[in-house]
Amino acid sequence: MRSSHNQDVIRSVVRILPDEAARRGCVAVFVEAIAFLHACNPGIWGVYCTPDRIRLVCGNLIVHTLKQSSAWLCLDRESIDASPAIARRLDDIPAWKWDQKVYPTYKPINSRNGYYSPTLDRQNGWPTIRTLHHISLRRAAAHYHQLNVRTQRNHQPELLAYFRSEHGLAVPTPTYLAGSRIATPKPSTSQSDFLPEQLVSSSSLAEGAKTQVTVNAYERNPYARRICVEYFGAICAVCSFDFGKTYGELADGLIHVHHLTPLSQIRESYQVDPIEDLRPVCPNCHAVIHRRDPPLTIAEVKHLLHTARSSSEAPKGIRNGGIVNEAVDIHPVEARAPHAVTRTDSSSAPETRTWHAMTAGTKRLSFDSAGSWSAHTTGLTSRPRSSGNDCAPRDHAGRAPPHLS
Repeated sequence: MRSSHNQDVIRSVVRILPDEAARRGCVAVFVEAIAFLHACNPGIWGVYCTPDRIRLVCGNLIVHTLKQSSAWLCLDRESIDASPAIARRLDDIPAWKWDQKVYPTYKPINSRNGYYSPTLDRQNGWPTIRTLHHISLRRAAAHYHQLNVRTQRNHQPELLAYFRSEHGLAVPTPTYLAGSRIATPKPSTSQSDFLPEQLVSSSSLAEGAKTQVTVNAYERNPYARRICVEYFGAICAVCSFDFGKTYGELADGLIHVHHLTPLSQIRESYQVDPIEDLRPVCPNCHAVIHRRDPPLTIAEVKHLLHTARSSSEAPKGIRNGGIVNEAVDIHPVEARAPHAVTRTDSSSAPETRTWHAMTAGTKRLSFDSAGSWSAHTTGLTSRPRSSGNDCAPRDHAGRAPPHLS
């Protein structure tokens, strides 16, 4: 039986989000933001309900609110201002509407806010919105070390229970409720997230110029990189390599960023779209991409990788000494039961070696030092081997055995 607190929460949520479809969509993106903040710092967030809205707080900031069948979100202003292409992309999303209210500027976490309506998102604009929202959340989690005491007191575990029971969503529990030690937050994307050979600049997203270092290196803008990696993840677009999963937390987030259109071909400054023009790739695949001029495409390198892997897993064929071939297996049988070719005169019979040639059945061949071949068949008939195969067994004079038939 539901407790009175749970019933009150359900009534409040239904009142704030009366449309069921909008409610499910809004709750889903709300819980996604909770999970993201929890991964950054499990003691940094809390949720509570007022008469007309549901709030998610990070540190001292309200970062996500559900009201009027939509989700109010903070997006990273620096990323938007640095990329006109991203700003245009947001303007073209029917499910997104900018908040026209003027908020005090808070420089450590400078945001632009707006409303997302899941039921209107027929063009899948959420991944772009989520990317900029997560960048803003990561900044907030890196700035604060813990949730403010007032919000800790106002936090409503009943809301989390509602998300779990009514929506079937996996929702974490903040650590301050369990009395756990607050984890050190993971910093936002910084110079340490770049591999050594990547050059980082800090200006706008206009790219195309070369910077003279030891060698010419193209500009690498932190905002473009941050949007690209947040959108696609720090996983290689070619081979799916993940530094974090392979090496642990120390390497989490390390990845190269590759321009799909080489800047050497553009010849003039342009406004890069981090989602359209960039992809995360591991150093190995990035090196292979640039083994050719013009560079290989990601699809071409994927094909190379698939072909190489398929080749390495295929049967090796027969080598001298007898290795399995998918048509015939020929190998010495001294260690097997000696019932292929027998010698009637052990004192005078010439040296005899025996091979098995097996597919569905067994063909046994033997030759002696005098150069004569003999065969004995058991089971089903094997498939023939071409006499021109240099890997076929030969006698002491170099003669190949007769065809298997």
